Amino acid sequence: MASERSPDQSLSSPLPPGTVQVWVGGRRHNPWLWWLSLVVLVLGLGGGLLLLVVSFRWGLQLMLDPEATPQVQGLWGRWHQEELPSGRSLTEIEQSLVAANHTLGEPVKLSPEGDREALLIWPEIEVASGAIATLHLLNRKSQAGGQDSFTVLTSVPVPAVSPTEVLTPLWSRSQTEAVVTGVFLPTQLTPLPLPASLQGSQDSGDRRWLTLEGRSPYQGVTLRYGQLVGVDLQRQTLDLLDLWSSPANRLPYWADLDSQGIPGLLVDQTLGLEPSLQGWLLTAGQLQPISWFRVPLDAGPQAMAYHQGLRLARSGLWAAAAEKLATLKPSLATQWNTAATAQLDLINRHALLARQQAERSYSLPTQQILALLVDSRWDAALTHLEADPTLLPALMRRLERDQGQFWSRVSAATALSEVEPALYVWGGIALKAQQNQAAAQDWFNRYGVSGATKQRWTTLVRTLDTSPVALAADQQPSDLAIAPAAAQTPLAGVQGMVGVARPLDGVTPDRWHLPPGQGAGSSLGAWYAIELQGVRQTQWQTAWLTTAKSADPSALWTALVSSGAIPLQLLHWASTTEGRAIDLSVRGVRVADGTITLLATGPQVSAMPLPALAFSQGALSWLEASQSQPVSPESLRQGIEAAIAPRPLTPQALSTWSLDPGTVRQHRLDLTGNGQLEQVLTLMPAALDQLQNLGLPVDRTGHKTLILGADQQLLYSNLFSPQTVVALTTPGSGSALGLLVHQAGGYRLLAWTETSQRFETPGNR
Repeated sequence: MASERSPDQSLSSPLPPGTVQVWVGGRRHNPWLWWLSLVVLVLGLGGGLLLLVVSFRWGLQLMLDPEATPQVQGLWGRWHQEELPSGRSLTEIEQSLVAANHTLGEPVKLSPEGDREALLIWPEIEVASGAIATLHLLNRKSQAGGQDSFTVLTSVPVPAVSPTEVLTPLWSRSQTEAVVTGVFLPTQLTPLPLPASLQGSQDSGDRRWLTLEGRSPYQGVTLRYGQLVGVDLQRQTLDLLDLWSSPANRLPYWADLDSQGIPGLLVDQTLGLEPSLQGWLLTAGQLQPISWFRVPLDAGPQAMAYHQGLRLARSGLWAAAAEKLATLKPSLATQWNTAATAQLDLINRHALLARQQAERSYSLPTQQILALLVDSRWDAALTHLEADPTLLPALMRRLERDQGQFWSRVSAATALSEVEPALYVWGGIALKAQQNQAAAQDWFNRYGVSGATKQRWTTLVRTLDTSPVALAADQQPSDLAIAPAAAQTPLAGVQGMVGVARPLDGVTPDRWHLPPGQGAGSSLGAWYAIELQGVRQTQWQTAWLTTAKSADPSALWTALVSSGAIPLQLLHWASTTEGRAIDLSVRGVRVADGTITLLATGPQVSAMPLPALAFSQGALSWLEASQSQPVSPESLRQGIEAAIAPRPLTPQALSTWSLDPGTVRQHRLDLTGNGQLEQVLTLMPAALDQLQNLGLPVDRTGHKTLILGADQQLLYSNLFSPQTVVALTTPGSGSALGLLVHQAGGYRLLAWTETSQRFETPGNR
């Protein structure tokens, strides 16, 4: 039995045994709380019902159409860009961006001309950097009276791209990783329309393709990079797709795969002699990457053979890979599909590029040998080397720096049914370069190499003990430091060179040492005389130049060619901060009046604000303007005051001192090799104008550079001297960089000096 007790009764009052106690609250009901609870309940039920409906709709849409997922990205884009007004005029939209220091770039029209309604992609530009911050898909309606109204359909923010994302495809192919600061920022939106011959092959005609793109100097070339963009006109969505990079400075381009009307989008990633094409297959309105890992069909018992063909492709044995897949194609005819066609076509394109490289004529014998190796012509390359064994040290240095592509090619070639004996010689050369002679002997024993083949290797290796150039091959090069002059082995090899190039109206062959068979005709291009001003062995220095000035020109030419420091490139300056690299072919050398001058040919160039700079590929690096970072007014003030400390401003000038941060570029990177980031400030003409108006005798021969340490200590300044920093020496882990400066018509290298904590000429240490 239950008994009720009032809350007013004593808790200590006894109850009869077996009694069950029930507490009944006697609180007063608050009407406001009741109504609030009712509202929360209604909202919760309504929100849950809405979420259930939306989830069911999206789930059903995904089951019926797996490609419906981009709709989600379009929805998030609309939420992200609430600040961009819709249904407004172009002027109103532009005014809405002013506060964020943004503006509209050039639109790309996606609809036919003359339509009253048109779809546009309009990039939103960040004014300070010129980079594209957001892509807007807009619908334009033409109103009476010529007034257009724009509706935002979707907006997608464009993220900055890290150097690793852009450069990893290059570093994975025999390329040494380089230090690249900042981020890559796309500055242009470019349509990629399908050629008329391929338009009818699309499964869906409502897709358009574009690319974001930008450019940046990289290892002496202009690297073009970007991100593919896909637009679905029917769904009115816009998607950012795969990243791409092209050291060949080429846009992605459409190709007819295997001449069967199958559209493929290709990017030329070739850097140096190693061919590299990245490809996508256009199928069902989507871009699918062409893979070297996946068998794209049911190959049955021949799946293993297909995998072997793809492995040959991954290893760079393009001709052998093409032959392998072409042999399998007839027996897989019923399963063969467009993805397999795309793989075989892309392999054939690589094989063609490798063959064309091998059949070209090169001014440098080492290049000729390397091109033959890329095309797997092992015996032909070895025969060239045996004809001139002095080339071996330079080739071994190249193989020592190989990131695995060469050895992957050698290893895969040993599994072929027919193996050229010369292949084992090249394997032995690579193992001696990367490990030691014992590793090479183990390699020969493992494959049972014949005595005659081992003798070819032994004969070549013996030349290393007598070649004066070879003495530099055992040194471990550091691409970063600049050392004071020191005694060097006469005519030892060099890894890099810089010099000033000047055009020649004509060439008098008698005044130059030209190798046999080298002509001096005008058909070779424009002629340049390159006066060497710095060389790099283990470090940048001048001692080699001093020794080489008294050498015989023929011995000097042999040392230069064998070193691998040439060919050279010429930097065509568009301004004192921007330039474009052009390949040069070195033809000869001359020693006269204590100066070493190289003779080279290349394209004709126009007048430049700075002397033409000639340099070895990979020897120099640059600070890219698009990768600069904003500088705070306080940090800028500290840097300027440190630089002008010897010439302090008057109290009146200091009270009004102010410098616009937008006129200064800032980069942060480790210049001194101490693991800390230094601050590099580049003062542009507008900033120099302001300093000059304060009464400072600022030099106006070019932009000015200040370098500050982590504690704001001034490490370098050319604010008051006729000197311009134009490049950095290519760095490496834990070592200091050098500064290449232009002064008095030439170029000079400055080294980081630990004792004085400044960048100075090597002779000042």
